[in-house]
Amino acid sequence: MNNVTKLKPFTKFCITLGMLPTSYKVSLTYEEQLLWFCNFLENEVIPAVNNNAEAVTELQNYVASYFDNLDVQKEINNKLDEMAESGELEEIISEYINLKSLLCFNTVEEMKNATNLVDGSFARTLGYYNLNDKGGALYKIRKVENTDVVDNKKLITIISTDNLVAELIINDKIYVEQLGAIENQDIKDVLNYAFNNFNIPIYLQKNYSLSDNINIDNKILNLNNNKITSDNKIITLINASEIKAGTLFDTKLIISTGKNKAHNLTIKDWSGNAIDILNGAYECKIDYINLENDTTNGNIGINCLASDNYIQNVYGYGATKGLYISGSDNYFENIHLWLNHNNDFENSVFAQINDSDNFIINSTIDSYKVGIEFLKTSLNLVLDKCNWINNNILFNNTSFNIIKSISNCIIKGVLYIKATNFVTNNNFIVMGDTSELNIFIQDNNENIDKVPSLGKSYFDSHITPANSLCFGELNNNNNQLSGNLTIFAPSGLSSPPSTFDIDLSRLLNIDKNSNTYFGVALYKSGNSTVLAIAQAKIQNSHLIISKPNGISYDEGFWEFHINL
Repeated sequence: MNNVTKLKPFTKFCITLGMLPTSYKVSLTYEEQLLWFCNFLENEVIPAVNNNAEAVTELQNYVASYFDNLDVQKEINNKLDEMAESGELEEIISEYINLKSLLCFNTVEEMKNATNLVDGSFARTLGYYNLNDKGGALYKIRKVENTDVVDNKKLITIISTDNLVAELIINDKIYVEQLGAIENQDIKDVLNYAFNNFNIPIYLQKNYSLSDNINIDNKILNLNNNKITSDNKIITLINASEIKAGTLFDTKLIISTGKNKAHNLTIKDWSGNAIDILNGAYECKIDYINLENDTTNGNIGINCLASDNYIQNVYGYGATKGLYISGSDNYFENIHLWLNHNNDFENSVFAQINDSDNFIINSTIDSYKVGIEFLKTSLNLVLDKCNWINNNILFNNTSFNIIKSISNCIIKGVLYIKATNFVTNNNFIVMGDTSELNIFIQDNNENIDKVPSLGKSYFDSHITPANSLCFGELNNNNNQLSGNLTIFAPSGLSSPPSTFDIDLSRLLNIDKNSNTYFGVALYKSGNSTVLAIAQAKIQNSHLIISKPNGISYDEGFWEFHINL
């Protein structure tokens, strides 16, 4: 390359002329200075510029040629080789992995056998036993400590090292598949491990079996729309525990001490009792429960031995005894239970009451032989807008009992009855004086309503047996008879009459004959009131009212309400 020529300094070049004295230089004319300047440009400046231009061109060509012929990959490889030989490259990579790297493995076994994990790195598995088996999780790689228990669930040994473990990282929930659960196999050990080691909700992502009873103590088990199947095993909730969102197949649920929750569950084909609420449980909430039992082994649907609990939105079939209530101040709301052909009809009861001050609200009693049965005297029960259905489609030619009660039971509320081909045998209710139960009956699409009241009119000698008295009001609207009657039987009879015949021919223009209808009658007996379903019909302008068998009442009282 040519040498670059520098210009000589020419400060005051216009007054510098050869070797002449300075004093003479100052005396040059402007013309002489200009001629000297032109001479300087020609002999000094122009040659220097031309020489440097050639040097710049030569430098440009050198640079272009250098990069055109440069092998970059070779240079990089050479540099990496140098860094590898010196150990510099290993130091940089190790530092990066330790601080920032997340390595991914298909299974836990792959992670255990990895050789590229160091203290402080992270590992992600895409499955526990197999890729995408829903057991994938995130782990932190760290040094093992003396207090660690390596169980291959929460802590997993890294086999390639002597001092590293993978610690399971969890946030707000844990999946049993991340702990080694295998679909359709026994989940008992995995659940017990999860309950003992985590204080977060435990989730299922598959169906499992259960080989033994388990306790859930102050924990949440979310079945996540999956199923647990067992051979009549028990899941027990203790101390503010919760189970929800799935199916228990031949698996019973016990609600034990403290406040607990069971929500959005299907309990299917259980043996014995589906749900037991034991004494000591309180303020528990049991809601959105489906009971489905196609066998004859389902004894009680919900067996409530505790007090102050709230059970709502329970639907389904197959409980021979839908509810057994032996605690007080329990609220049962929106309960609809029924039977099917495989269930035990003869021993079926919708609700057995064995304690006072309970509430059954907006519920439906469907196809049970007995609706409500009181097992003790002097019990209080509120029925608020409940429905009783006699389903003769499933059970033909059968008798049904609306309420079985013992003296002095206090029953309040409203009960609606839809009865097809109703049979009145033993349908009477013994109630205490303060009872306030209104029953509305529909039979064969004819409404027969009971509205307790005394009437306005007086009927005397037109009643058989003779000397009976009848207070009340009867109305005939388009040949439709309705009214309330309070009938007093004559005194001196050895036993009160079972039938009253009231001649209506001179009182109302009634000329129709009717089939047998049913109405609600109240019979007074001592301090108790017996509510019964009595028969009534019009025959040749006579109203004939017949008392069901099995009722004894004191002389003279019978209140009856009927629409024909």
